[in-house]
Amino acid sequence: MFLQCEYVMPMIYVIMMACIPLTFIINEEMVPYQTITINGETHLIKDFRYDHPLIEETVTTSLLAVINSFGTFVIIAVTWFGAYAELYKWKSAVHTLVAYGLAYMIQDFIVAFGKDYIGAFRPNFYDGCGWDNNLGICTVNFEKGRRSFPSGHSSSAAVVFVYLILSMNDIRTVLRAQNNVPIIIDKLLFLVTLLSAFVFLFVGASRIHDFWHHPPDVIVGFLIGGLSACACRYTL
Repeated sequence: MFLQCEYVMPMIYVIMMACIPLTFIINEEMVPYQTITINGETHLIKDFRYDHPLIEETVTTSLLAVINSFGTFVIIAVTWFGAYAELYKWKSAVHTLVAYGLAYMIQDFIVAFGKDYIGAFRPNFYDGCGWDNNLGICTVNFEKGRRSFPSGHSSSAAVVFVYLILSMNDIRTVLRAQNNVPIIIDKLLFLVTLLSAFVFLFVGASRIHDFWHHPPDVIVGFLIGGLSACACRYTL
């Protein structure tokens, strides 16, 4: 089939290599605004899409690093458990962890490329750049305000916890096939799966709630992270 690993991964490598020069291109699009004249006076009107307040992030970059590190620890623990319990071979466990690392790097590359090349404004851009509505200029250097699309928080959380969900489901499938899994263990693994889904969905929702991303930014971030996890999990 076309989606077998011997086709998918080489294609990914080629695309990544081809896009490397483009990652150095930062889109410096002009700040959007309109002018209207009322009674001979010119007034500036800001784009409402970028006129939200700059508020503190619910999930900061540091907190996200802690969350993703915990998710990574659980992935390693689950993979080790599977090999230790002889559900699969140690070589397969190492292969699984390598695939996880590659998935994370792929999504990180795609997100970095998208942020720099597209240069989309964040919902809180005007407030963050100290917009002067009389002069029509920014008074503060708010470079990260031009890196809205796609959402890096959503993508990185998705790749970690979608990969964890896939790992949990694989463990549950093997245990059920052996017909010797205690019901409490099966339900515990299912609970971890639900919590994993909640975590990355909450991270994405917080980015919209805090006006750091538009809904499409988060949705595409989820897709990048989730597809990276699935591609590396099942095609490597």
